[in-house]
Amino acid sequence: MSKEIQDETRWDFYGTILGTWGMVMLFAVVHDQYVVGLSPRHFTDYHTNPLGIENVRVLAAFWGVLSSVSPGMTLGVVLYLFGRWGARKKMATRRLLMGVLYLICFTEICALISLGLTHITHRELYPSFLYVDNSFEMMCSQTVQLTAYFMGMLGSVVLLSGVYRRRKQEG
Repeated sequence: MSKEIQDETRWDFYGTILGTWGMVMLFAVVHDQYVVGLSPRHFTDYHTNPLGIENVRVLAAFWGVLSSVSPGMTLGVVLYLFGRWGARKKMATRRLLMGVLYLICFTEICALISLGLTHITHRELYPSFLYVDNSFEMMCSQTVQLTAYFMGMLGSVVLLSGVYRRRKQEG
């Protein structure tokens, strides 16, 4: 077994990956609660309901949990690899998770700003083909969701670049 694996604790491995996913899941559930407040149709008309959930807020929470698995686990694995793998000095798991918290805050602030701009201007911020219908409520909810997806991806790249650069500098 290589030294890189032997020096790791279960907390470092699982804490980074599952901690990241847990934070992303909590964010997605809370985020979807205000999206459903903007437009219940976002979840009733444009999401499937495989469990027959009747309460729209519970349906939004269900989709928040489900939609967090792929991005949360992927970011967790890549963050672990960037932050802890290899011969360079390893970043503390808590420090990596703090980066995830900053990423979530950045993403949500951008989403709220986009909602404010859409609400004030009554215009789409993105190309029309990205919106499922022309109603104001769906325009608001879709703008928030699109911004969260785009800024989450962009912010993840910035976070991972920062982790890589920091480990490179620290040797």
